[in-house]
Amino acid sequence: MGQALGEELKRLRRAKGLSVRVLAQRIGVPHTTYANYERGLAAPPVELRDGLSSALGVSRERLDDLIEDDQYEVFLRARPLSEEGKAAVRDFLRLVRQREKDRPQG
Repeated sequence: MGQALGEELKRLRRAKGLSVRVLAQRIGVPHTTYANYERGLAAPPVELRDGLSSALGVSRERLDDLIEDDQYEVFLRARPLSEEGKAAVRDFLRLVRQREKDRPQG
């Protein structure tokens, strides 16, 4: 993952006055797992995003957009693409995100 997502998660957490441990506890993950999100080593999985967005005081859509943008930037750094290719990647990521939202929970 990329640093931009981690930095934004850290900024949002600090704005709420939360420690890594407290936020991790609120969303039900070990503090080391959440710390990896802020370090840019992993992205929060879909099943944690509602709780995380609530704890950070942002909409689920905003959190999904941050993660999507981060994944897009990481992909582009790994492989140069034409403008058409970049647009195709962004469209694909949006499609995947929409399918995740539409998938029945439970």
